[in-house]
Amino acid sequence: MYLFFAVLNTYMRSFFFFIDTNNIWHWRLPFQGILNELVAAGLFYLIFRVLFLIITFRKLRKALLTLFVMIWIIINYINYQYANTFNALLPFSWFYELNNFNEISSSRDMLLQNADFDMIYLVLLPFFFSIYFIFRLEHLWEKTRKRDVIFIFLISVFFQSSTLYADIQPRVESIVHSHLIKYWYYGYDEKRKTSQKEYELNSISKSFINKINETIDDKPLKVPIVTKDTNVVLIIMESFRAYDIGAYGSKLNLSPYFDKYAEEGILFENIYSPFNLSKVGMWTTLCGAHQNVKGGAVFTHFPDHEIKCIFDYFNDIDYETIWIHGQSATYDSQGYFMNRHQVKHIIDRLSFPVDSEILGWGLSDREVFSFSLNFLSEMKNSFFAVIQTITNHHPYVAPKSYRKNYGFDKNTNNFFSTFHYSDEMLGKFLEEYLKTENGKNSLIIITADHGNGKKLVNNIRNKKISILNQYQIPLLILYPKKFKNIRKKINIIGSQVDIMPTIMDIMNMEYNFPIFGKSLLRDFKYRYVKGNIEGGWLLYDERFISMRHKKSPTDRYGKPLVLNKTDIRWVDLFNEIDNIQHWMVQQKSRKYLLEKLSQYGWRF
Repeated sequence: MYLFFAVLNTYMRSFFFFIDTNNIWHWRLPFQGILNELVAAGLFYLIFRVLFLIITFRKLRKALLTLFVMIWIIINYINYQYANTFNALLPFSWFYELNNFNEISSSRDMLLQNADFDMIYLVLLPFFFSIYFIFRLEHLWEKTRKRDVIFIFLISVFFQSSTLYADIQPRVESIVHSHLIKYWYYGYDEKRKTSQKEYELNSISKSFINKINETIDDKPLKVPIVTKDTNVVLIIMESFRAYDIGAYGSKLNLSPYFDKYAEEGILFENIYSPFNLSKVGMWTTLCGAHQNVKGGAVFTHFPDHEIKCIFDYFNDIDYETIWIHGQSATYDSQGYFMNRHQVKHIIDRLSFPVDSEILGWGLSDREVFSFSLNFLSEMKNSFFAVIQTITNHHPYVAPKSYRKNYGFDKNTNNFFSTFHYSDEMLGKFLEEYLKTENGKNSLIIITADHGNGKKLVNNIRNKKISILNQYQIPLLILYPKKFKNIRKKINIIGSQVDIMPTIMDIMNMEYNFPIFGKSLLRDFKYRYVKGNIEGGWLLYDERFISMRHKKSPTDRYGKPLVLNKTDIRWVDLFNEIDNIQHWMVQQKSRKYLLEKLSQYGWRF
């Protein structure tokens, strides 16, 4: 009987793997889905073995087993159709809607309207297979042996423990590696409804068009353009806060390698992250868009958005696109995002050998940079690569030789140790990569996924408002070797939303999609930073406004300023940005999105 349930479940699950290939970037994901089906098969087996101890009448046994199997086949068919439409598992609340079916049309009409070719292999074939097993092979399932029950129980426990694979986030909503029963058990369908309320965009203000949507007319690029065959490498360092970097004033000597390269490129001295989560930092950096404050993180809440991101632009010009990360791509649905934007090489923790060095939450930065060096050096075509590190993340575990007492509390010392380690791994990668042919022809951008709220040490040297020190991030651009003396420091304010347009500007790539960010290499009239920590904040023209104290602006050092009309307009813009961004990620049609924004005056 166990083999019957195992074959039935596995057969029906296999069709889910072809619904949306964005869900799969490694063979271990569907493999975990199969393991979940084997666990469910064991559960079904054990339930029926207990029932058959009570029910001895043969015909009743067959009737119960047939009824259950038929219901299970129908549920799986409905689940498949739902997943095929919404890329999500069937919520349990869907069954409450059955009460309303008769108000829509008769059951017969509903059946005829929804009959399709899928029913042959998802309903009829499993049904005939089940009937044959139950009524013609009854000798295989009627007898119960204690050793069989114990064996099935043990292997089910083993399979269940195998589904808790450390490198795959147990996302119970996944149609590939989770299971419908788990989904119902955890009530995840209620969680998915959070902040999904539709928002309708009715207008865009003139202030938004003038301040946020400035054009590049009469604003020449301050640096040379690179040719389209140039490789582009974007390195996103975990929690690499500018405040702790020597090039930004720190005396702790945590970043000698970054400091060295900061003297050889373009260093931006006033760039900030809006939040303290990687999934937000990656979204804002790679898509030139703001955090979706009203509806939750785009990676996890709006994975099927129609926003055009930097990977898409490089795909348009036939670049190889690459993402290398030291953690599993299942976390925060990053793998789905990368697949959705047609990243051709998705390399995460699952792609590394099982004996790779682990530090804290993921692969060590040494492993990530070592792999990146070999992989990128061997690429034959022009490429855009994103390297994302993980070691400088809580719990801040550095190799023993890098652990040092900096004279602070244990947590701060651990943070500084991993910070210093990450800097050294970055430096060693750059030293070797820049010797290769691909490295010599690479535009390299180094930044962080976000700042963090950790303790600021030696803050006497920098009297800025704490939140600005905590969430300022580095941004360094290194030109290809053939360009000489491209060295400067740029002090204009900006944020992660400006990184994508800056890269595209250097590459002379035109936008054909609305973007919130502005190139940091042109003299735009209006510059601003929008943050979402501690209730939200805004920085513009040396004025800082906390959304919790809208009527009490200060300068960036905390000195009180008098509220003026411009402050009020910027506060209104803060809210308008949130509304527009929320509307944009909700749209399912890129054509409609572009037509609507163009109608309201957005120039792109």
